[in-house]
Amino acid sequence: MNISSNNRFYQFNHAVQINTSPQYATNIFIDNNIFDTYTRPVSEDQYFGTAVLVINKGASVQKPKRNFSITNNTIINPRIGIAVLNHNYIHIGFDPVNNITSANTIQYNLTTAPGDYTAGMLLQNCGNARVVGNTISNSNTLTGITNFRGIDAELCADGRFNCNTITRMSYGFRFMGNCDKTLLRSNSMTLYDEGIHLDGATLPDQYQVNDNTGDNEPMDNARNDTPNLSGTPTDRVVGTSGGLINWYHQTVGGVFNPLDGNTTSLIVKSVPDAAATPPVACGDFSSRHNRDAEYGRTVGDSLQFDEYANENIWLAKWNAFTNMKVDSSIMYQGNSADVYYQEFFNDIAQTNIGAFAQ
Repeated sequence: MNISSNNRFYQFNHAVQINTSPQYATNIFIDNNIFDTYTRPVSEDQYFGTAVLVINKGASVQKPKRNFSITNNTIINPRIGIAVLNHNYIHIGFDPVNNITSANTIQYNLTTAPGDYTAGMLLQNCGNARVVGNTISNSNTLTGITNFRGIDAELCADGRFNCNTITRMSYGFRFMGNCDKTLLRSNSMTLYDEGIHLDGATLPDQYQVNDNTGDNEPMDNARNDTPNLSGTPTDRVVGTSGGLINWYHQTVGGVFNPLDGNTTSLIVKSVPDAAATPPVACGDFSSRHNRDAEYGRTVGDSLQFDEYANENIWLAKWNAFTNMKVDSSIMYQGNSADVYYQEFFNDIAQTNIGAFAQ
């Protein structure tokens, strides 16, 4: 299915809505369209005013039998530019067939704070999302609001958010809940209230491992703001997380540091390091983390959340178990720690997580 070739949508509520299922095997490409300004409907649903709305009817831990990409679209003044619900392996801004970046542009022209929740992208329960190279911006700087967001990702484990440029949005990124294994590479955030906001998010340590040397390296996320003075709270990575995140960064220029100046944080530890060699690549979707970095806190039952602790721990265990179900090499790596992962898998298999994951 192709929705492409410069279609133009004006005054939309849901310009393109696709309801699909894991069994639907036909490739879907939404490419090179223009969406211009939503119209408030008489009867509103949760996703009114969305340019591209994708709803997957039914979860699956398996990779879908199709490619699904949303690329090279221009979206002007939506309430939500792109919303994807319950869909694994979605590609936004990246063409998985030709293996190239093909970015979307989402442009707002708001002069006052929006009365409704507004976001360039909203992803909910989208495992292995690939969000690459997109530009999301507002023409004016709005401050003191929390409902105007660049990329909002809820329960999106093993995602890759690479080389996106976000300007004048109150939150550059927001992550909520189980986002195990999700990595941010070479994103740029400018003129925000909060660069990255975490709502009980289980983001892993943010680094990549050099394939040649085995060293941990930074991934070059830039926060272009005026650094806070020593002792004031950081606005670069804010909120609550499932544990302290070690965030590697270059030392040149100061924009890569997740903390402003000499500030400290209960959720982020600044780890200065040399630049990655070779440089960070926008099309790099590898993890390059070791097993303990990805699953150690979940398997060792040491996750901590300030909000919705039971729910978030359950989701983290769900993600670890379903990944092990698909990839048994996580449990069998030929070292003494294997037994802990195997015990975790066997124990979880006897719980409701194991029953739901059949």
